[in-house]
Amino acid sequence: MTVRLADQSGIALVTTLMLMLLGMGLVALLLFSTTTGTKVSRMEGTYTTCLEAAKGGAEAIISMFLNDLQTPDSILNATVSSGSACLKDKMEKATTAWASCGSHATDLDPDLEPDITFNLASYDVRIKIVDTRETDVAYIYSVVVGASNPSTGDRAEVAFLYEMEK
Repeated sequence: MTVRLADQSGIALVTTLMLMLLGMGLVALLLFSTTTGTKVSRMEGTYTTCLEAAKGGAEAIISMFLNDLQTPDSILNATVSSGSACLKDKMEKATTAWASCGSHATDLDPDLEPDITFNLASYDVRIKIVDTRETDVAYIYSVVVGASNPSTGDRAEVAFLYEMEK
């Protein structure tokens, strides 16, 4: 024996509204994931560009190592921030003998007393030698290169060791 409800039109309305609510939730989830993915892609792209600027700074200091600290022709606006005497000490003496350098000379932050600064497109590039080890046949330099874009706040740093024969 079946029991029939007198009015079943309300059940159809409730079912339709629940399906519509579920569909709207799925659309909202898709929109959220799409916009989040777009933001992440943009951030990754600007970081990659900033990282390329830092790598350009690393190439510049390596070129300077190879050419007796002569600034490459492609970098016209480079300045020696920490003073040429300090940079000369860093190039020719072990870290403990850096007499003409400031108190932040060995700090790993390239923003504090950088040795060389220049602009590369819209990025400020800072190069800093933070440690020099002297062996019988070579100098080993620890270098930190930082790049930042003041307008967007993007930052990237590259640290590497470089060995140069005496």
